[in-house]
Amino acid sequence: NIEIMARTGGFQENVNVTETEEKENTGGYTPGFFDIDHPFNRFMNKAGTFIVANLLFLLCCVPIATIGASLSALNAVMYEYRKHEDVKVFSTFFGAFKENFLKATVGWITGAALLSMGVVGLLYSLKAASLVAMFLGFAGFGCLTFISLCFLTFYFGLIAKYDNDIVSQLKNGVLLGVTYVRWGVLIWLLWIIPLGLFYLFWDILMYVGFVWPMFGFSVLVNITVMIYNRVFMLVKSREITDEY
Repeated sequence: NIEIMARTGGFQENVNVTETEEKENTGGYTPGFFDIDHPFNRFMNKAGTFIVANLLFLLCCVPIATIGASLSALNAVMYEYRKHEDVKVFSTFFGAFKENFLKATVGWITGAALLSMGVVGLLYSLKAASLVAMFLGFAGFGCLTFISLCFLTFYFGLIAKYDNDIVSQLKNGVLLGVTYVRWGVLIWLLWIIPLGLFYLFWDILMYVGFVWPMFGFSVLVNITVMIYNRVFMLVKSREITDEY
């Protein structure tokens, strides 16, 4: 069973005032261009959130070992953004980075080690003298790659949202990836397609390559978080069904 426990500490959800309540409170007042609630200013505020979060993510990825912690922190920012748009990016990012550093680093190293072992198996199979050894090498590569991808797909989203011990998070990451393969494939396609297009068509990179250092990763993580929330709702509904 996949056991997840809601985070009790850390970031608290703010209660938003709905548009209807806002209009009632303001008496139908239409904000001016220089008001913070003007559509243009709200759009710029959203854009600033994505740009700052993206830059912080890239900055904290500079030591390769901290990529996991940086990714979990970016997930935490996007979780908060999905709750309320007026998210405090710096405090949320670095708070999550510090809080989840150990779990994220262990998960990142574990995933990288599994992938490395899979690659070793693939290289072994390519140089194998017998068909049996070649088959075993390919089988090892396939199994380790599948497990690592299933694990990495959900792990950093889990630790950014739920507060469990490292062993439980590692187990849940694998179980989620294996149980919800369809959603995992969707997440990987979400990341592979745009990155693949840039790799295949270098001419495009000359004109729109700026999107990656500016807001590319934060936008992808925001969409990924939407998928995570959907998967977590499915997990909770299954748990409720099992109880009855």
